[in-house]
Amino acid sequence: MCDFVHRENWTVKKLAILLLLLIITPNAVCEVTAKAYLADGITPLELADPCVPHQYRDIMVGTELVIVIDSNVAEPDWSGAIDISEPYSNYGVVYGRGDDPNYPEDSVLPAAGMGAFVEKYPYETNWFDLYTDTYPQAGDWFIFDYNAVEIGDCNVGLYYWDWEYYTPYLIHYLEFTHVQTRDFDNSGRVDFGDFSAFASWWKTDETCDEQNNFCGKSDLNENSYVDEFDLMQFSQFWLVETR
Repeated sequence: MCDFVHRENWTVKKLAILLLLLIITPNAVCEVTAKAYLADGITPLELADPCVPHQYRDIMVGTELVIVIDSNVAEPDWSGAIDISEPYSNYGVVYGRGDDPNYPEDSVLPAAGMGAFVEKYPYETNWFDLYTDTYPQAGDWFIFDYNAVEIGDCNVGLYYWDWEYYTPYLIHYLEFTHVQTRDFDNSGRVDFGDFSAFASWWKTDETCDEQNNFCGKSDLNENSYVDEFDLMQFSQFWLVETR
């Protein structure tokens, strides 16, 4: 009986130790990932589903974002790429930072190391090769700007270069859905100025179509008139900033 109790207590202790290790180990997976922020570069863009780390809430056409590539390990001489490939290449644009568009030096952050650099692929609009140096640190490695230019879906891919086979492998991606803007006056914020423009078309007798740009874009669901359903869609972005 005593032996059984002793073995049972030891089993409980082992389970407690394993649980403690799981709690105090912050992240056992070594990975390089990309994250999206609002234009301030500080506020994370809200996810559509907290359980899906790459799928973000809808953003309006004209919205400017910041994409940061980071790593939780100091992997030396890491090389990869960021790109918007077909069929998404017409919906969004990635911009490097710096005076030279082919070598945007300001897109390299200190944690990537002194010898790190970014190189734009000459035949692609959105493809940038990424290189850390021999002594990087864990943290934010690279930074880019992103602009939503057309209505539709757009995926930004993050790749790892396998130089043995000269092949990029997709390791992470960001999924955006662009919707019609509510920032009608292009002020960078959806506010009363935009509501005034929206209200000017409210239940108009004029048919909303391509000739009047769907009632100045106020016919958000493009069903030929501006009504409660458009108001519901408009209000979803109330006071949202685009840049």
